[in-house]
Amino acid sequence: MSLLETIFKIIEDKECPHYSLGDEFNFSGNAILLPTDKPACLVLLKDLSDFIDNCANFESSNPDYEYNEICFNCSGCTGSVRLEYKKMDISTGEVIQQAKVIENIARLLDKFSIFQTLDEEEIKELVTFLRFKEYAANDIIINKGDPGTSLFIITSGKVEVFDEEKTIAFLEKGDVFGEMSLLSGEPATATVKVVEPTKILHLVRNESRKILHRFPSLKTYLARLITQRLSVDKD
Repeated sequence: MSLLETIFKIIEDKECPHYSLGDEFNFSGNAILLPTDKPACLVLLKDLSDFIDNCANFESSNPDYEYNEICFNCSGCTGSVRLEYKKMDISTGEVIQQAKVIENIARLLDKFSIFQTLDEEEIKELVTFLRFKEYAANDIIINKGDPGTSLFIITSGKVEVFDEEKTIAFLEKGDVFGEMSLLSGEPATATVKVVEPTKILHLVRNESRKILHRFPSLKTYLARLITQRLSVDKD
């Protein structure tokens, strides 16, 4: 069995306070090798760990998927970086180049109504800004009053949206939430609680509003969704 090393390389530096263009982070097993003489940024390390878990989840759920080089942005603090991700066979030093994971994930997501406003290339670009997370039953994803920092997309499971003791809605696969506070900039007006084990994709923190500006059709979709939901609430 080949030994695999996961490599992240910075390909764009957006005023990151810790790292520079060309810096690499190597994961092998449970070990991580940081760039020489550079500090450990907990924000970036969590992003890298989450990204690896994200890939592992898609790989385990879809065994036919194979990974190629892909890029993504870190969550950012005062600055941010964009990284290239690839797997390498340590025994040969060769990058594993197989079917593109972005195309595979995009093929799954284009069935969701929210992504049907985008063309194939736009979905592929958007995929690089998404992060994956799993929640157990009774977990709270959003508390009423939380700042609106991201958009959440349910890929499996079920959540309850409620205000105090009143249930507003139950949301399932393909549904989105967090759009109201994200677009308005106002705190969340309701709490979102997990009803059964749920898997979520969410936009990278600090990039959400920039992404909506990049994809105006997505912003239009969310605005219409808000109008529909407000209309239902009035009824």
